[in-house]
Amino acid sequence: MSLFKKIFSYRNYLPVYLLIILLINIFFINIPLIKVFGYEFSVANSVLLTLVSGLFIISLLKKEEKNNFVKQLILPSFLFLLVPFLISIINSLLTGFCSFIDGLFFFIVITSPSIIIGFACGLTSSIFLKRFRRIIFFLIIIIILLISLGEFYFNPQIYFYNSILGYLPGTIYDEALTVDLKLVIYRFLNLVFFGGLFTVLTFHLSGKIQIKKLLILLYIIIIPAVFVFLSPSFAYSTSFTKLKSELGNSVLTEHFEIYLDKEISDDFVKLLVLHHEYFYTELVDYLKVKPKEKIQSFIFKDRQQKKELFGSANADVAKTWMYSIFTTYDNYNTSLKHEIAHCFSAEFGEGPLKIADMINPFLIEGLASACDPLTDDNEVDYLASIAYKNGYKINLGQMYKFVSFFTQPSTISYIYAGSFTKYLIKNYGINKFKQLYVNPDFPVVYKKSLNELGKEYFLYLDEFDTDNKTDKANYYFGRKSIFYKACPRFISDRLGKAWEHYQKKEFKDAKELFEFILEKGETYYAVVGLSFCLKEMNMTEKATNIIKKYLNNFENTGYYYNLEYNLADLYAENGKIDIADSLYKKLIEQNPNSTIYHLAAMRSELCKKDSLIKEYLSGEDSIKYLILKKMNAESYLYSAFPVMINLSKQFDEDYSGFITQFNKTLLVKDYLSAYSIYILSVYMTENLDFSKARRTAALSLRYKDNYNLAAVFNDNYKKINWFYLNSEKVLNTTKLKDK
Repeated sequence: MSLFKKIFSYRNYLPVYLLIILLINIFFINIPLIKVFGYEFSVANSVLLTLVSGLFIISLLKKEEKNNFVKQLILPSFLFLLVPFLISIINSLLTGFCSFIDGLFFFIVITSPSIIIGFACGLTSSIFLKRFRRIIFFLIIIIILLISLGEFYFNPQIYFYNSILGYLPGTIYDEALTVDLKLVIYRFLNLVFFGGLFTVLTFHLSGKIQIKKLLILLYIIIIPAVFVFLSPSFAYSTSFTKLKSELGNSVLTEHFEIYLDKEISDDFVKLLVLHHEYFYTELVDYLKVKPKEKIQSFIFKDRQQKKELFGSANADVAKTWMYSIFTTYDNYNTSLKHEIAHCFSAEFGEGPLKIADMINPFLIEGLASACDPLTDDNEVDYLASIAYKNGYKINLGQMYKFVSFFTQPSTISYIYAGSFTKYLIKNYGINKFKQLYVNPDFPVVYKKSLNELGKEYFLYLDEFDTDNKTDKANYYFGRKSIFYKACPRFISDRLGKAWEHYQKKEFKDAKELFEFILEKGETYYAVVGLSFCLKEMNMTEKATNIIKKYLNNFENTGYYYNLEYNLADLYAENGKIDIADSLYKKLIEQNPNSTIYHLAAMRSELCKKDSLIKEYLSGEDSIKYLILKKMNAESYLYSAFPVMINLSKQFDEDYSGFITQFNKTLLVKDYLSAYSIYILSVYMTENLDFSKARRTAALSLRYKDNYNLAAVFNDNYKKINWFYLNSEKVLNTTKLKDK
């Protein structure tokens, strides 16, 4: 017993601290994302080692001479870093590395400084209040973390630079993340500040210098305060002032302050204004409430600008307590209403964030998805029914738990949350749901258990006419959550670099990088990228074989249909028109989503028409447009409408010239023509031609054979009709603040 005590008490109980680090890191290697020798692992250990280092030095100062304790920190510092490093390396050797170099950079830049940060915080607590030094230490740690929490609460950003955490991107939607110069500089500044504090306190304790505690206190308060104040200037945070200045343009409407990038055209600004105000009226009617404040809407020109200023390239976000939303301009018709709905929910949310009880994501996202029930031209109940009938089922009780919501693929979580919430509101009223939002006790609010309501809901889904929609179910729901992807950040980063090479026509470099990614795991975008490179390098047969090699590996996923589509194009370019056409026809039958359906239908028509498919696929975009215009001039090629619209936008063609191609009578004959006419009405709306858009949208309503499309077409017509009746009034009362 005395031997064990002697071992564990060695060097200020160093073995005990090492055992704690060891056990926690063994736990880490069983957690998705953190188990990878990379970013998440480094952040988790930065927090752990900051705490362990601080507690170790506090304990050491009780026993060691004040002028001799620094030497006692050298071995622990080395071992504290070595243990997690070895655990992760051994685990990676057994399970496979994502990237040793990337992981090493993260470990050096994020984790390594945590030792000196912990020591400095521990020393500070020991100097100011010796009796409560551990309490003071934890308070210091909490204060450092609260700085980022304060930035999240008071600033628009969702990314953070923090001394203990290193860096948080703010969302798991943006998978790509590497060590960049800005992060290196930030951690260097951390080392300068905390290293300076540690050095000064060490000399003070040893008696070599005497510094008043007031000066030390001023140092640890003023310097961080100055950094926080100046951080927007150095892009380490984003204030509202900086964000508004960077965007450069703003308009004031009756219910919104809209801030936009100055490159967004005036006509598109008008379109955005009308969408904001229309969605506002819709939400007032649905939720029976009005926000107490004007909503601030920040609209970025592209994802790169959004990532730099806001922290997330892909995810649109609302900060309910600020009545602020953050989107990109091309999402005006997909996520804008969803985000505005979050701000409406602030009126019956609770707590400082004005959201659902216990930050329940199923309630929060469910309400917004119910308010905006269209996803990729599909109604939310329709998609939920398809999921339910094709094996993508959920346990409602589990989904109301925070972790379960995010461990599912996002499509499943959001679709079921929106559909179930919509069901509750439709059948039991909005007022009861508002009660549930802040008190998720189903028996109290609905006089029924969640299990009883779930049975009702699933019977409701069973009534939809969604049989034989397996392909659509696989397309939308056959995807993995980030928690179950292999090396997501490493692969996303390398994919980005590979596509950069491809865009620069550096096909050999791109090809090598795509091949390297595929060695790590089967990744759809790497398969497609590799095939594209081979095609550009005049190795079309090899490109075809690559798709064929991986195709079946993606069966029952959304990627399978995209690969089928790419394979058909490759066959067509190789002159194997019959095989290509059979694949196009297969995709038409599968109909995984409207975009693929239309593209396949258009290509199938090109296969018939003097085999124009090969000329179309190998031609420049201008050639493609000429082929489609010529075919459309003879008789409407409805399947080509979406492609023609996109090409016209790409060439910046004048709208009045483009629209003359559609002066013949439009006929709603089937799903294909109805959907194409709907797309045409959307394009007319984008060009503020509401009179023509309304007539065209009304035509699409003649298609009655599909509940799902009927919901989409009705929603479109209702919106355009509102624009037609109210646009002049809304735009006349809109004020351009500056530009």
